[in-house]
Amino acid sequence: MSDYSVPLAEIQFVLDHLADLPAVASLEQFSHATPDMVEGVLFEAARFFEDVVAPVDRVGDAQGSTVVDGAVVTPDGFKEAYQQYVAAGWGALPCPEAIGGGAFPRLVHFAVQEMLTSASMAFSLCPMLTGGAIEALTLHGSEELYGQYVPRMITGEWSGTIFSALTGNTLANAAMLGSLLAP
Repeated sequence: MSDYSVPLAEIQFVLDHLADLPAVASLEQFSHATPDMVEGVLFEAARFFEDVVAPVDRVGDAQGSTVVDGAVVTPDGFKEAYQQYVAAGWGALPCPEAIGGGAFPRLVHFAVQEMLTSASMAFSLCPMLTGGAIEALTLHGSEELYGQYVPRMITGEWSGTIFSALTGNTLANAAMLGSLLAP
């Protein structure tokens, strides 16, 4: 069992007094994100990350992910924790309601993301990359790409990732990088 405890009082103080959540909630598109509603969301998020995500952190460090027959196998508990994360809608918190999101301000999402990352940095990478992919497709993707990928990412059927031709540590990649950086 993890000893992670979300500093809820501090998070709530920052949101209410430094980030001025009441002013954000006064905007029409965030009128549902009242301080009382956000307090409830944060309480449930804290409970979830303390009880579900934090306990798999040590397991993830000890086991790591492996590739078996061309498929990635995550540490014990990661798959189940991710399924619960998706079912609870934590990754969809800032997304529009029209695609299954909560339409909460990014300010609230960042507080929840901080809890997730603090509970387990390793576990948080998949939701973080998925959120980034959703954001990239929302801002820069065609309607076709958005429609094909984003709903499946919201439901957890698919996740986001990073791909770069320069990832890895091969000599070919080092040579390519060198040629790109050469004067």
